[in-house]
Amino acid sequence: MRIVINFFLKLYLLPLTFSHKVKGYVRDMFFVDEGQHLRQVVKIITKEKLKNEGIIIDIGAANGGVSAFFAKNFPGNSVYGFEPNPSFGAMLSIAGNYPENVQFRNVALSNKEGEMPFYITRNLLSSSLKKINKQALHTDKDNNSALLEVEKEVLVKVSTLDNEFVDLKGSVLLMKIDVQGAELDVLKGGVKLLEKTKYIITEMQMHKFYDNASPYYSVDEFLRENGFKLIDIIANVRRQGIWLEEFDAIYRNSNFNSV
Repeated sequence: MRIVINFFLKLYLLPLTFSHKVKGYVRDMFFVDEGQHLRQVVKIITKEKLKNEGIIIDIGAANGGVSAFFAKNFPGNSVYGFEPNPSFGAMLSIAGNYPENVQFRNVALSNKEGEMPFYITRNLLSSSLKKINKQALHTDKDNNSALLEVEKEVLVKVSTLDNEFVDLKGSVLLMKIDVQGAELDVLKGGVKLLEKTKYIITEMQMHKFYDNASPYYSVDEFLRENGFKLIDIIANVRRQGIWLEEFDAIYRNSNFNSV
């Protein structure tokens, strides 16, 4: 059935393929798969028959959609979502909105414990523990400045992965990280837990919209030093539709599996 559908879709779009510009425009405007990285990591884990082996940690849970996605694909696993943004708090507190194997913690994760300022931007998904780099935004040609305008600064509770899961007896099947530039801080606060973690999918940034943000190469180096191997990359944001700005990287712990 899939082959038949693809055939007719290509036939329908055939007139557009004679122009590379039109073809690219149609692809970028109508066929962008925002959930591709999530489905890819699920596919990898399912292929390697690792379901039900360990918990799942969703760091930067936002409105809980990704946590629910993982919970439905891995109904035998407990899913822990971490989201400090109070703008999402009321939504995440309604347990009936999510599968039973999901629980949320209203706390930010970093490399230390205590309280830290959290910057809530107009686009809630861009909120971060990192300050917005106004100078970088000033030179941005994609006009992200409006979306990244800070509307509120609040103090939030901060913990570490190793502290939150100090009593974990089993393993972590999957850790997803989407924290707008604070990825390396999160990982450094979970060195012990990483030893028990099989897969990591993390957002990587090539822009400098956040002060002291984690460069993608530093995150990659840290993960490799801790036994992880890069197994896939999925591009998700391109500047002016051309230059890569953000991507998701999937890593496998070499101590658990070998390619």
